[in-house]
Amino acid sequence: MVINRMIARKSLLLALSRYVSLGFGFVSLYFITNYIPNTEADPIYGTVTLAISNIGLFAFLTDLGFGTTHIRKVSSGMDEGRCNGTYLTIKAVFLMTYVAIILTYIFGWEAVFIPVQNDICAAAGLDPFFSPFESDYFMKLLLIFLVWGILSNITTIATATMIAKQEVAKNTLMTVVGGLVQAIVTIVVVLMTDDIYIFAGTWVLGAAVTAGIGAFYILRYPIKLPTKEYLKDYALFAAPLAFAASMNPIQQNIDKVMIGSFQTNDQVGWYAVAQRFSNVPLLLIIPISTLFLPAQTQLAAKKNKKAFREFIYNTERYVTMMVLPMTVLVAAVALPFITILTDIQYTESAPILAILMLNIVLVALSKPYETMFISQGKPKYLLFMKLAFFPLNIILNLMLIPSPEQFFGLPVAGLGPTGAALATLLTFSISYVVKRILSYRLTPMGISFSIMRQLLAISIAAITLYLCNEMVWGIDRIYELVLYGVAGIAIYWAVLVLTKEFTWKEFNMIMDTLNVQKMWEYVKHEVRDRRH
Repeated sequence: MVINRMIARKSLLLALSRYVSLGFGFVSLYFITNYIPNTEADPIYGTVTLAISNIGLFAFLTDLGFGTTHIRKVSSGMDEGRCNGTYLTIKAVFLMTYVAIILTYIFGWEAVFIPVQNDICAAAGLDPFFSPFESDYFMKLLLIFLVWGILSNITTIATATMIAKQEVAKNTLMTVVGGLVQAIVTIVVVLMTDDIYIFAGTWVLGAAVTAGIGAFYILRYPIKLPTKEYLKDYALFAAPLAFAASMNPIQQNIDKVMIGSFQTNDQVGWYAVAQRFSNVPLLLIIPISTLFLPAQTQLAAKKNKKAFREFIYNTERYVTMMVLPMTVLVAAVALPFITILTDIQYTESAPILAILMLNIVLVALSKPYETMFISQGKPKYLLFMKLAFFPLNIILNLMLIPSPEQFFGLPVAGLGPTGAALATLLTFSISYVVKRILSYRLTPMGISFSIMRQLLAISIAAITLYLCNEMVWGIDRIYELVLYGVAGIAIYWAVLVLTKEFTWKEFNMIMDTLNVQKMWEYVKHEVRDRRH
């Protein structure tokens, strides 16, 4: 079984929407890094990032695995209206809890924790760890980003419902328009002022536009009052997922919070810039793996293990085929990549970017097996892994980020943001091995020789680019960066063709997927379709 071409077309559209939105984001990032200060004396970008990360720590309170549950329940054929009503009810309760807990966190931290930790640190002869909370403007930033967090989580309601129905065109419209509005407003703001509150408000405006479009479509779906049976069914399925889902937003933000706690806010900015570039391939991996979940669920229900295995192998193969050039090639020329696309003040982001890009390779290889656990009704496997690897990541961050004088004289590395990136890479390396072992227990699958050929091809291309940059012709201009990228991709695909990893079958599938007329017909049909 090859991957269904309609799924491939929808996957491409979903990925394109993310990349168009990301393109808007990188245009605005260029202006941010060149016009908004991020020095140790005036770390505006780092401080805003730290505020976003503090609010992001609590994003798990708005989902707890119910988004994935909703996708599975709708795609499995349950009453759509009842599912939508159940999910909306659960999300409403979660959002109210989210707001209450964050407000308690903000004002409780200011009133209780800061005085206590100042006394403890003074007695130990240490500087306070969480000094940003002592400034009034940081507390106000947290309140601004609380509004952003509410709007962003309203958007996830629409996203989960659209993905469950595989209505990618609507999701695309929502993503692209919201990203465009935020980019335009951000560029105008950074050119006119460096007021930190107005700068923070650009995130709120972008989230408001996206949430508004999402709400427009949600109200056009069938919605029925939830029943006790549906609420119980959702809760039972989501329970094993809850811990795993809750750890994701914490893991995405805890590293920046810890950097801000043990180092300085400008270093948070360095890490944020590198992480933002490393999120480029993630915008391809996560939506596509989510879109494949309904198809995997249907195959698992039919108990056709051969077709299921082939689907997993093909998913892994095609996702990594797209992701490897975006990660390993960027890692090979990370320094010129950062200095050309941002500003000289972010050169420290280069080693961080290289490490995080290599980590994305592991994420890409892992995703098909994570969705396998859910599609085969074993979400508890994700729970077990999170229970093991979340504490490991925290421990590694504590060992690698602070320096000995900041951490009670203990033998820690003091690597700052680079240490945070290494902690992430080490955690995901061990996690990948465990996922493959657990997936083998469900459906025995060996190592893919296709992936090995791809890794060989990308290694040859990356080493060639690195040596050329270091010894032949250094990259100093954006057109040189583009030329190097094109050359690296050409080497990669040439090796794939020589090793027969890429054949006419894949070429014909790609050309059919890229067919503009078929894509337009699909988008036009779905966006205009009023029947639900």
